[in-house]
Amino acid sequence: MHTMFKTITLILVLLFAVSVSGRSQVVGKQYFKYSNTDSTVWIGLTTTADKMSADVFLHLKGDAETCTHFSFSTDKLSNKHIQLAAISDDKIILTGKLSEQRFEGIIKMENDLFIMFNAERLMVNNTLKMNELYRNASQKLLPKDVSSPEAIIEAKLLVPVETADTVLEQSLGLFYSLTDDDQQHLRLEQQLNVAITGFLSQYAQAASFEGEKGPSFQWFKTIDVTLPWADGLFTTFSKQTYVFTGGAHGMQHNSFVVIKNQDKVALSADDVFVPEAREEISKLLTSMLKKNIGIATGDSLSQKGYFVDEVPFTSNFYIHPVGICFYYNSYEIAPYAYGHTAIHLTYKQLAPFLKTDFYESIKAAGYLD
Repeated sequence: MHTMFKTITLILVLLFAVSVSGRSQVVGKQYFKYSNTDSTVWIGLTTTADKMSADVFLHLKGDAETCTHFSFSTDKLSNKHIQLAAISDDKIILTGKLSEQRFEGIIKMENDLFIMFNAERLMVNNTLKMNELYRNASQKLLPKDVSSPEAIIEAKLLVPVETADTVLEQSLGLFYSLTDDDQQHLRLEQQLNVAITGFLSQYAQAASFEGEKGPSFQWFKTIDVTLPWADGLFTTFSKQTYVFTGGAHGMQHNSFVVIKNQDKVALSADDVFVPEAREEISKLLTSMLKKNIGIATGDSLSQKGYFVDEVPFTSNFYIHPVGICFYYNSYEIAPYAYGHTAIHLTYKQLAPFLKTDFYESIKAAGYLD
């Protein structure tokens, strides 16, 4: 009887104390490419009703062959003149003028390095059409107390425009991991509602700890899904999750999935790499990380505070027009203070380890130009 009373009380608390808002809006994408003897720049420009963002993939050619990925964003929309700041470093600026067929501009990098481009618009067919689904909900720990701490959850998912696209929904449902396995049959919007309710329900139970309403009971969670790159062959989804439920700091986790547009299922490591490749790729990743952090090839990563001396292969990777990014979250290969580790390898570096079918598909898409 006591358990039933607590359950009914919790449901009533949620019904009367939760504030929920949301929207759904179409995601529009434009693609551009510029190439010369020194570098290749690919740009994916994304617009919604209230925001503009860009993913820029830069391939620097020559002896110091490297590739990298910058994400830019702004809330100030313009149809022609664009100025975006990098999310990771607001001193890195993308400015340009957009026309019907071209995107001409400058990427201002660190150390006064400028990269000029006059990129041609790409006509991309057979892309997956997505809507942005946004939800915001909050719950006071003590509903009648105006000074009560609260839990806030914000989520932005990308869901198929075609509501009957159950195969893509299932693939994304597995990637988003919003619910338990027995609820994976639900539509993505329903799964999101379940996830929100579960987070706030867990928070409401903390009200039973009498007198405990300090900062540690201020909870926060965000889920942010974006499209770093999409074309007629593949669509790359990025999911960034941040959770704070008390303690010294919150935890952020980034994960990626590449969907094959033709059958709308996830691209696995076995689809991309030959079976014997992982050990050799690990050596490439280790060498590139040492280069990125500025230590000599013969130096040990562990002496610099890393948990490993050789970077392990990871299946948390994503493909893009100039290479493949292997991504390691906090505590996977380094302490929390080191942040996340993203290591990009070019297709030229990876060519010996790519499966023939995958290699031919990215060649046909112009990735190897």
